[in-house]
Amino acid sequence: MKRFWSGFVSLLLAAVFLVGCSVFTYKARTLWGGISAEVPSGEAVAVKVDSVEVLSSYRQDEREWYDANASAFSVYSDDFFQDHTLVLVFWEETSGSNQVGIQSVSKSLTGIKVTLLRLESPLGTTDMRGWSFLIEVDKLGERDTISFDIRTQKQLF
Repeated sequence: MKRFWSGFVSLLLAAVFLVGCSVFTYKARTLWGGISAEVPSGEAVAVKVDSVEVLSSYRQDEREWYDANASAFSVYSDDFFQDHTLVLVFWEETSGSNQVGIQSVSKSLTGIKVTLLRLESPLGTTDMRGWSFLIEVDKLGERDTISFDIRTQKQLF
């Protein structure tokens, strides 16, 4: 009987491990410019888009930004949103000479975690630059959250 329980517990632990290691896929791309709405410098802002209607609302609110990226948005249809969520990420950089990119996107216990990598130039400029990113992920639930890890790396000349 002890052998049975030992085998059962091993099987249960293996099943829990396999469920915890489910595959998480994402696709990210950088868009043109930032939005006109105020994004606090040094803070990432994320918007979960789960329908064509929500995406279209950005066309009204952020017309210049939306129209400049229209070709990127044209591929999203009701079919896409059945199994996926689109995450819009906005970042305002204090210097136009700094670069920002998506380093990784990972599943967390409460949703997803987006890691942004900032490449900080030693010679900063006084112009501000907005960054926008599109991230396609498997369907997120209504209560799933988006958290950020911001990493900075100094560029050397």
